[in-house]
Amino acid sequence: MRPGTFTACWLVSAAILSSWAVSSAADQTAVRPAVAGQGAPAALPALPPLSSGLEAEISRLAIRSRVLAAPAAPSRNLFDFAESAGLRTRNPRSLLPGAGIAPEPAPIAVPAEPAPAPDAAPSLAGIAHVAGMVTAVVSFGGTLHYVKKGDVIAGRFRVDAVRDQEAELFDLTAGMILRLALKTVT
Repeated sequence: MRPGTFTACWLVSAAILSSWAVSSAADQTAVRPAVAGQGAPAALPALPPLSSGLEAEISRLAIRSRVLAAPAAPSRNLFDFAESAGLRTRNPRSLLPGAGIAPEPAPIAVPAEPAPAPDAAPSLAGIAHVAGMVTAVVSFGGTLHYVKKGDVIAGRFRVDAVRDQEAELFDLTAGMILRLALKTVT
C-alpha cells in the first residue's frame, strides 16, 4: 500500500468515527421528559391520534399495576419450621378415594436392549469406499455396525481387515478368526 493511500484511508476512518461520536452525543442531549423533582417536563411534539390513545392506555395500566403489585405482609415465617396449629400430618394415602389404603403401584418394566444370542453370527451387509477409507457394514445383534480395521463390534469381535468383497473379524471370546464375504445376487 502506498503511503498516500494509507494516509487517505486513515483520514476517512477518523472522519467517520468523529461523525459517529458527535451524532451519538447529540442523541444523548435530545429532549428527555423530566424526572420527578427536577422541574417541569420539556415540551414534547404532538403525538398522532393512535399514539395518544396508546399512551392513555399505558398510563392507566401503570397506575393499576402499582396498586395490584403492592406486596402483602407475610402471614408466616418461611424459615420457622415449627408445625402450625391448623396443620396436622396425615398419611397421603388417606387422601385417596376409598375406605382402605391403596395398594402399591406395580413397578414399570423397562424393556432392556435385547442381547445378541450367543450362537448368532455376524454377517457382512456391505462395503463402502469413502475418501480412501474402506468401511465394512456388519450386521450383528439386530443392528448395523459401520466399522474399519481395528474397531471392536459389541465388545466381542475385532475387525482385523476389510477388503473389497470380505471382512476378517477376530472373535475375542472364542479366539478364532471369522471371514465374512458379501453375498452375490444372481
